[in-house]
Amino acid sequence: MNAALDPARLEDAEAVEAADPGGMLRQVASSAAQVREAQRAAAEAGVAALAE
Repeated sequence: MNAALDPARLEDAEAVEAADPGGMLRQVASSAAQVREAQRAAAEAGVAALAE
């Protein structure tokens, strides 16, 4: 495995997809938004009241 990073490869969507066949990069990149959405939904549903 070549550890050198060529920043230009990040602009090449095909190269990124080829290097990440499992789609983990996209999942990790969207995880913070998923956590914020879950927190907002839990707050709207009143989940905190169940802990009292």
